[in-house]
Amino acid sequence: MALGVFDAEIHTPKNTRRKLTSFSYIDNSDKLTEAEPELQRERLALDTEFFYERTYYPSLELVQLATDDMVFILDMPAIDNVTGLCSVLTDHGIEKITHAPAQDVEILRGVCPQTPMP
Repeated sequence: MALGVFDAEIHTPKNTRRKLTSFSYIDNSDKLTEAEPELQRERLALDTEFFYERTYYPSLELVQLATDDMVFILDMPAIDNVTGLCSVLTDHGIEKITHAPAQDVEILRGVCPQTPMP
């Protein structure tokens, strides 16, 4: 898996800081399949970015996922098989952490056959 390094900090609930140093840019189905085991964690932060200008439906562009120690950036137009992503997003055993998830869930419904679960 191709990893990159960046300088970012997160604040945990106990107000301690942790540096995140690993990320994976996923731009094809093989990389997504390779990342699946890393996404099968107790909790997963989720955010989407989409294009919704001059279109009737939004176009999903990026999915950003983060575990306790890894960040994943999914380039959605470049990935042709998202079965693994949908499996993670519909897994009731994984807590999904989101901010204002209504739009995220709405656009992910167009990608996954089952509704993603929080």
